[in-house]
Order: sequence, then C-alpha cells, then structure tokens
Amino acid sequence: MTDTLEPIYLMKGHTIHVRRTPFEHKFRYGVTLIDVDVDRLERANLCSKIFSVGRKNFVSLDTDKRGSGSGGEIAGWARETFASAGLDCSGHSIRLITFPTTEFYSFAPISIWLLLKDSEQVVGVIYEVNNTFGERHSYVAKLSASDATHEAEKNFHVSPFFSVDGKYAFDLKHSRDHVSLKITGTVAETVNHVATLQLRRCHATTPGFVALLLKTPFSAIGVSVAIHWEAFKLFLKGARYYPRPKLPARDVTFTKNKGRQTP
Repeated sequence: MTDTLEPIYLMKGHTIHVRRTPFEHKFRYGVTLIDVDVDRLERANLCSKIFSVGRKNFVSLDTDKRGSGSGGEIAGWARETFASAGLDCSGHSIRLITFPTTEFYSFAPISIWLLLKDSEQVVGVIYEVNNTFGERHSYVAKLSASDATHEAEKNFHVSPFFSVDGKYAFDLKHSRDHVSLKITGTVAETVNHVATLQLRRCHATTPGFVALLLKTPFSAIGVSVAIHWEAFKLFLKGARYYPRPKLPARDVTFTKNKGRQTP
C-alpha cells in the first residue's frame, strides 16, 4: 500500500462546547493539533528543527503519554486496541491526531486514532480521552462506509460537573483535507452536552510551528488553563458537583453501530 498522506500535518481549527442542562453554557476556542502517521514517526521527526518525536523540543509529540502511557511503541498499542474491536490492520495506515507538547507541557483532552484504508476511508477509530486527574480511557469503533455515527455508554469521568451516566454519540467525518468530530452526550434520551472539533490539514513547516507557539491560545498548558477556567464559571453558575468515581474495570469501551456492538 502507498500512503498518499504526508508523515505529519498541522491540524488547524476550533472546538465548541455547549452545555444544555440545567442551564446553557457555551465556549469556543481556536486549536492547533498535529496529525502523524504512527508508522512513519522517524520521517515526521525530520519535518522541522523545532519539532521532535519522543524528546523535548519547542513542539513535540510525547509518545510516553499516548496509547498505553507506559512508554511503549504506540503503533503496536494502536494495532492491539483495534484488534480487540475485531479490526484487521493489515495493509492499513494508522494516524494519530492529538494535541502536541508545547512549552514542555503536555496535555491532550482527546486524541483521535484513525485506521485508514487507502489513506481515505476510516474503518476504525480510537477516541483516547484524558482527564485532568491523569487518568485515561479509550472508546473504540469499528466502522463501515455506511456507519457515520456510533454510540457508546459513558464510562469515564471527564468533568466534575457531569455524572458518569448516559451515552455518547460520535459523528466523525474525514477527508483528505478536513476532519470533523461531533460528540453528543445524552442522559435518559435528553441531550446535555455537545462538543465539536473542526480541523483542516496544513503542511507541517517551521513557520507553522512558530505560529502555533505564538498565536494559538488553546494549546499545551492553555488546554488545562481553559478547562479549569470553564469549570470555575460553571461553579459560579451553580452547576452540581460530582465526586470522581472509581475507574472502570476495563480501559476500553466499544461503540455500537446500528444496534450492533463491536466486537
């Protein structure tokens, strides 16, 4: 298979979060992520002198905090996780869309792992979610051309102002130039939260990384700052506080497509 996508891209766009109940609360931030082929990390490492994979730099991909989180080889973790959902990765590429480490600080509230057929069709996806307590959970989907949306039981504590109840519905769209994700949270069939991420692929260049460092407010430590700032505003509005529960027994949750659970 010949991969027509480059080893690394910058992904520029924005994220919007809307809380629906018991009151409306909305925020929008500009974001810049990176999109890397996990089997071509050595080539990605050569794209700029101020970007590195697996070591400190002005901008970097911290492989110790992705996947298993144990410093292992991330491509192997991704293949094992996809296999647990009944997916055969043979002949397919795997791309990781995630927040880079900047100013030597790393935090990614969500990372999206795409299993791509012929660099275009998404046949599998891992939504790797991190919370500010240093905990991690992954939602894994096996997709077909007709499965644009998929859902899963909510099994991971993300915000102290939302309970671990209800479901997530994921709507992922991918093309050569754009990636979009919409996550809708529901409890008892009532929508309580909607989060969207809109991204476009841009060439990864040194000027692009410099712009990331200088112009994008919601990156690296800004991710944590913004999360805590929005939490503080929710607290002032009187949002109910939910204590952090125990982690789920499994670190992976499988989604359902058209009423079928995978694997």
